Amino acid sequence: MYYYIDESGNTGLNLFDANQPKLFYGVLGCSANLDVIAEPLLTELRKELGVRRIHAAELGVGRLIPIAKRIADFSKKHDLRFSLLKVTKEDHAVISFYDQVFDSEMNKAVSWHHYFTPLRYPMLGRVDEFEQA
Repeated sequence: MYYYIDESGNTGLNLFDANQPKLFYGVLGCSANLDVIAEPLLTELRKELGVRRIHAAELGVGRLIPIAKRIADFSKKHDLRFSLLKVTKEDHAVISFYDQVFDSEMNKAVSWHHYFTPLRYPMLGRVDEFEQA
C-alpha cells in the first residue's frame, strides 16, 4: 500500500493559534504507486490547464471543476481511498510530549507493552491532567 498525506491548519511555531485550534490530515491510500500510474493523466491535465502542478489552493474550484470527473473516474478505477483526520492541537501537544518523554524505543525504562498497547492511554491521560493543572 502507498499512502500520501497532506495537512491543513499547521500554524508552525504558533501551535495554539486561537484562529486554528484544529489540525487536519488528508490521507490518500492506493495499492499502486500513484507517482507512476497517475503520471499520464497528470501530464495531460497540467498541459490542459497550463500549470506545473495541480493544487487546489492555486487553481481554485473554478479551474478544478472541468477536470474533476476525470480525476473521480481515475480514483474509482484504481480504488483510491481518502481519509480525513482531525486533531485538536492541545491534544496533539500532549501526545507529542508523551512520545518524546515515554517512547519506549528511546526510553528503556518504559516497557513495550506500556507504550504500544492500550495500556498507554491511562498514562497519557495522567500527562494531560498535569498539563491542565
